[in-house]
Amino acid sequence: MNFLLPLDSVVRKLGFYTTRFITSANPEEAKVLAIESVLTHPDLLNSVVIDQQTPPIIDIEEVDEISLSDASADTGLAFYVDE
Repeated sequence: MNFLLPLDSVVRKLGFYTTRFITSANPEEAKVLAIESVLTHPDLLNSVVIDQQTPPIIDIEEVDEISLSDASADTGLAFYVDE
C-alpha cells in the first residue's frame, strides 16, 4: 500500500490494515467488494493525494469464509508509515 496522506501537516506515504466483513457469492467477489468498501472510507476518500506516477495499491492479504452469525462491524483503518 502506498497511499499519500497528510500526517502532521506533511504528505507521507502510508499503508494501513483493516478488516472487512462482506457478503458475497465467492471469494473473488468478496475481494472486489472489500476494495470498494475501503476506497469509499471517509479517511481515504477525503484525504488521499493522487500521484499519477505511483497510484495507490491495495493488497488483500486474506479471505476467510465465516458464518453470518460470526460477522461483526468493519474495523477502522490502522495506518503505518510505509517508507
